[in-house]
Amino acid sequence: MTNEMKRLEEENNEIFISAYGLEDELSPEVPLNEITLTCNPNYRYGNSKSKHELENLLLSDTIKEFISYSVGCMFGRYSIDKKGLVLADQGQNLDDFLEIVKNPLFMPDKDNVIPIMDIDWFKDDMAERFKQF
Repeated sequence: MTNEMKRLEEENNEIFISAYGLEDELSPEVPLNEITLTCNPNYRYGNSKSKHELENLLLSDTIKEFISYSVGCMFGRYSIDKKGLVLADQGQNLDDFLEIVKNPLFMPDKDNVIPIMDIDWFKDDMAERFKQF
């Protein structure tokens, strides 16, 4: 995706440089770290790291974002069945969620309390809910 965006940016630059006769003044080249996509580790973390370090940083952040999204689904803020926000107001509850998302594949927590435990204590703690997710 990043390489395709880079190619398109450079193609656009070539068109504009040619249209305005700026071949002697500008280059169509775009550095990889200027392709502003969050999936581009060169943009996100800079060019000072190795390819291996960039890949590890991107993988680590992607896992964190996935866990964060899953917690949002646990609370009904998001749903895997519907794009965008589902519940955004503090007073909304599970009934409001079910009015918006009929027959969800993943049901938000009923009491909106999700304990974070390092042992199996609650059947609806964060680790168990993540496994279900």
